[in-house]
Amino acid sequence: MTRLELNGLQLALVALLAAFALCLLTGPITFGDSYLGSDRNEGLSHSLQSPFAGSKPPPQAIRRADSSGSEESDSNEDETDLPAPVEFKLTEEEKTTAYHDYGCRGAKLLGILRDPTKHTPSPWRSFSDIGSWGWRINVESTAQGAPVREYGLKNVLDSIGASEDEPPNNNVRWVHDIRTTHRDGTRDVVYPPTGAYYEDIFNVKDGVIIAYDIVGPRFRVMGRTEGEVPADRPLPKLAQWSDAVWLAWSNLTTDATRGGLKHIIHTGVLNPYSVAIAEQAVMSMGNGNGRLKNFPGHKFTQSDDRKAQAAFEALVGSPNVSGTAWLLIQHFEAVGKKTIKSVTIWNPDPAPAVPKLTDMGNWNENMNLLIDFRRRNRDASEKPLTEEEKQAAFQQYRCRGQRLLKDLQNPAKAKQTAFTHSSDLDSWGWRVDTGFAGMGPEWYTDILALSFDAIGASKDSPPNPTLAIYNNIMNVKDGIIVAYENFGPRFKVNGSANGKVPDDHPLPKLSQWSDVVFLIWKSITDQHNRSGLKHIFRENIVNQESCAVGEIGARSKGIASGVMKSYPGLKFMRSKNAAEQEAFDALVGSPNVNGIAWLFIQHAEALGHKTIKSITVWDPTPGRDRPSSPDFNKVNESLNMWIEMAPLADVKEKRRFRL
Repeated sequence: MTRLELNGLQLALVALLAAFALCLLTGPITFGDSYLGSDRNEGLSHSLQSPFAGSKPPPQAIRRADSSGSEESDSNEDETDLPAPVEFKLTEEEKTTAYHDYGCRGAKLLGILRDPTKHTPSPWRSFSDIGSWGWRINVESTAQGAPVREYGLKNVLDSIGASEDEPPNNNVRWVHDIRTTHRDGTRDVVYPPTGAYYEDIFNVKDGVIIAYDIVGPRFRVMGRTEGEVPADRPLPKLAQWSDAVWLAWSNLTTDATRGGLKHIIHTGVLNPYSVAIAEQAVMSMGNGNGRLKNFPGHKFTQSDDRKAQAAFEALVGSPNVSGTAWLLIQHFEAVGKKTIKSVTIWNPDPAPAVPKLTDMGNWNENMNLLIDFRRRNRDASEKPLTEEEKQAAFQQYRCRGQRLLKDLQNPAKAKQTAFTHSSDLDSWGWRVDTGFAGMGPEWYTDILALSFDAIGASKDSPPNPTLAIYNNIMNVKDGIIVAYENFGPRFKVNGSANGKVPDDHPLPKLSQWSDVVFLIWKSITDQHNRSGLKHIFRENIVNQESCAVGEIGARSKGIASGVMKSYPGLKFMRSKNAAEQEAFDALVGSPNVNGIAWLFIQHAEALGHKTIKSITVWDPTPGRDRPSSPDFNKVNESLNMWIEMAPLADVKEKRRFRL
């Protein structure tokens, strides 16, 4: 075959023609103009019957870039305090780290979905919020068949019983191209348009959302695409994909159909972290090269198998699935009390043509994923935990424990408490009753000689009495606290305790066990003996998740049944054995120990810069009467724990590796 030779002028003409053809196909890149924005929230309709404006969205040069990032409802990060951009191509070490970190996030999200008392409602419920924060939105039919045909979704839709026809599929596009101004205290803050856009297909009839073109405001500001917004400009408060897609879904549905959402599909996922997590998940299940198969691909669900569960958690926590988890969390009742049943990942078939643009970085891999939901069968407090729920709780608290141990090593970087004065107790409605411990002469005279502190909320104290109670025995001489009856305000409001406060009443800001206990400890010590606290005992623990963590920890010690022994029980410390180290981490993060970690993190200097050295767990003395209080929810198992503290210099952290 004769090779075609082109001179410099001919090459220039070919390049010019190619550029012209690209503009005809995609439209010009117009973000330079859209950045200037508009001062008016024009083209927006608030009608539920026809909620979307008919305005034509500005043309885009970049398609299918699903890069909205992850969402954290409890994040305190300043929206403008963004990290510097990172390379899109991850190293093998970065992939392994991402798999671990997003696995912890996924375990946390699944834990929140398990416990309805932890659900944080979204502040965005009104459709008028769309225009007030600079978004323009329009709806149209999917006559062109994209992305159903373009991404080979027919087999996927057939497998879930959904239609690929135009009705009932509607294409909805959000574009952030309006400049808005909002009052912040005493000043006006201008929020410039970012050029962010979310494009999804909604099928209300079959309960499906297809997310196929997602570039969020944060991604735009971090400099990933043309026409980026300067990083020192504030981002709109209404920015997350989960909030945007819910407002669209709620306005396309009725009360009768709103809870029918069953599946969310992401097409052409290019986010390097999501792709890396998928690769690691597939490799963990025996596929050495991590390459994805065509549909039906690879399906991950809750599992008793450690590797399979870790893969499921990492996928749930990944940037392209965590937003779906937040949608279910923040709209729990409206969406029908659902949780994530499974995540299926596969290689697009046929593979889409990914544009090789300079602002796409080094992305050279993409995937599709399907997220299936299932309805929650019951509330977490109604029955004993299933084995699946026990394993999920263990993984959630393992991740929390790892973070707490790091914060104990460097407490200055952790969030600090605002409560440092004993007068804070009274101002937030707490009454302190101090007396002698009546546990027998040997305890009274030798070990527990100082005080018995029953701390409860006063009925006539603002903002609302919760009747919470923290009963603790304190021995300053020997550095001991025995916590034996502790029911905080949140439990009294959300738990099953009698006389609970209506859940629409605010909780006192001073409510955590760690804060209350420290203020009491501070009041009965001086600067010479305050740092002498060395041992904390938790007596008769009935929290189901703490008991589950103890049970799985016992298995790591070779006790197949998980039944805890009587004292001296089992002692957990830092270990080179991976299973025992994970058990130690999970116990540190468990509901009945993490408050102790926070006590020493937030009062590190006063308490002598200590960390958790060991946790000893045992079954209460055989034959001992179980509590009959209704607060215990008919739980038929309990544990005792002894948490031993030690100076940081005496304890070395073990390096952890997890694939």
